[in-house]
Amino acid sequence: SGAGGTVTTVNFAPVAATDAGLIAAGVHLPLELNAQVYYDDNSGEFASKLDFGASRAAYTPATQLEPEWVAWSADESKLYVNLQENSAIITIDVATATAEKIDALDLKDWSSTGGTAGIDTVKDDACTLAFKPGFKAMRMPDSIAVYSAGGQDYIITANEGDDKEYGDFEEKQKFKDVMSCSSTPVFKSDFTEFSFLNAQVGTDACTNFDGTKMRITIGSSAVDYSTPAAPVYKATVGFGGRGLSIWKASDMSLVWDSGSILETEQCAKYPWAHNTVADEEFSMVRDADGNVGARFNLEGPGKVSTVPPYLVTGDCDTCNKLQEDIWKLNAFSPIEEDGCDVNDAAVTRGPGCDENYCACPLGKTVDERSLKDGAGPEAVVVGEACGMTIMVTATEKQGTAFVFDVSDPPNTQLLFVQHLSPASQTKNPSVAYADRTLGEVDPESITFLTAEKSPTGNAGILFSGSWGGT
Repeated sequence: SGAGGTVTTVNFAPVAATDAGLIAAGVHLPLELNAQVYYDDNSGEFASKLDFGASRAAYTPATQLEPEWVAWSADESKLYVNLQENSAIITIDVATATAEKIDALDLKDWSSTGGTAGIDTVKDDACTLAFKPGFKAMRMPDSIAVYSAGGQDYIITANEGDDKEYGDFEEKQKFKDVMSCSSTPVFKSDFTEFSFLNAQVGTDACTNFDGTKMRITIGSSAVDYSTPAAPVYKATVGFGGRGLSIWKASDMSLVWDSGSILETEQCAKYPWAHNTVADEEFSMVRDADGNVGARFNLEGPGKVSTVPPYLVTGDCDTCNKLQEDIWKLNAFSPIEEDGCDVNDAAVTRGPGCDENYCACPLGKTVDERSLKDGAGPEAVVVGEACGMTIMVTATEKQGTAFVFDVSDPPNTQLLFVQHLSPASQTKNPSVAYADRTLGEVDPESITFLTAEKSPTGNAGILFSGSWGGT
């Protein structure tokens, strides 16, 4: 019941005195105060569209910090607070309920000297990893876990990636909307006030992403807004580390990183799941008998005709945003959007997949996340099993689980890879759910079940997907 408990609010202001101090320390600010001044007062494109007046009046650097997850130190004297959108971790002293320090998580380097096997940012239905000169990404972990080895506490981060929206402002941009590379790199009309830190920044950017929809940030890791009238584009920076990292808690030094393992090993065993996507937007519109999908209907009933073939009325022009997204991902005929053809041999027919509406199965979405966050893990857990310290994660959009031995943190070893929904190769979530072969799609949460608490006497892992029936 919580009776007798107390709530203590920990103020982040002591570790967030100024925007400049946070940025100098490597903490990412999606929309710092000077950026608000630029978009409000100096941007030819956005000054008439955005109004940050109220935000600027109430602004403090601490309001930019975004807690996502917490984890305790082994002795419970410290609390580690993960700031996903800032790609940083705050350490809290529990006894005094004070924020002691904030540590930025280093950008992940995807160049040939970054210690990886490269990154896939090509939508070609294949595993095409390559090095990207000058390109780095914010790790931006969703969940974290803490464990001890050799008398030291280590923090594991699941580097998913995320971005911020403030009203009509979007930190995440498509590369092709930011700059043009036809002859020499130049900024497009939305960002004409920007300038490159140096010529190499523009050259590298165009070499890597010319004309693509690669998602990049226009926050502080990429753009220097020190002079609000003339922002300086420092580097092209992406979202998410596409892997896991292990940090020594005492000084937040990087001990191990998975590099490109999640992409390469997922592709090696489950090429049909490479950088794919399945989430709530792949819910069905309706089945062949006109029964409207629960998620679609929840957003607003009456959008589907009651007369066969039970089409969405008016091309979904009265739908809300989520309904429209669901409709687009299902619609195939007579209005072809992003749905799949039920007559394709790689698509299984069933409830929520017919000639008119059929959200694609996972196996038909290869590379859909390559220009976004790739093989991004959301949850991570750690525990003891089989005489080892085991770390388990899963890529959120693809549903692939990875099991590592982290007994010796610097020499972490991958043990095996297992897909949580093999049926998703040819069945969309509605079809697989109906015939009870779904498994777990879009795994959001993982629990490590110790041998002592397991009904079998053996350690185990519990997965929970946003799509599932178990």
